[in-house]
Amino acid sequence: MHRGQQLFVDAAYPYGPVSITLFAAIAKVAGNTPLTYLGVLAILAAASAGMAAHLMSRVAATSLALGLAVAALLPTMPLPGAPIGGYISSIYFPVERIVLLAALLLWKVPADRSGWRSVAIGGVLGVSQGVRFGPGVVMLAPATPLRRVRRGAATDGAPPSPSSPDSPPPSADGSSGPR
Repeated sequence: MHRGQQLFVDAAYPYGPVSITLFAAIAKVAGNTPLTYLGVLAILAAASAGMAAHLMSRVAATSLALGLAVAALLPTMPLPGAPIGGYISSIYFPVERIVLLAALLLWKVPADRSGWRSVAIGGVLGVSQGVRFGPGVVMLAPATPLRRVRRGAATDGAPPSPSSPDSPPPSADGSSGPR
């Protein structure tokens, strides 16, 4: 790409254009050297490990999240240098982790989600298609069943009955309509 070659036309790359374009931009400034490549991998891997630790701390006690980070993240996430899965063959690995973790950090069930959060999740999943073809679609797959379960699968999308747990509480005059 530094010699004017077009990605997917003159240069083969089995993943999406986002990660390689990001590295090409950095390499243009810092030089296309092994040190630059390993430095970018290390910085992106550190960012993804931090994001994963933050995600764990949202659902677990800080001490448990720290323990999981040390026991599970440190052996697998540092690039280069992870004793398990420390692949340095492609820049897409840490970029894909960052994008998938961003989607998880943004995720809330649709009923509890704001409009900007929905747009942000859609944007992150769209970017994930540009990092590697497929993960964005796979991450969208659970959204439909989760939404259906939240609304009540037994009603097939029908509005909740006045006695269902999803219906609004009765008003002061005893009616179950809007207040």
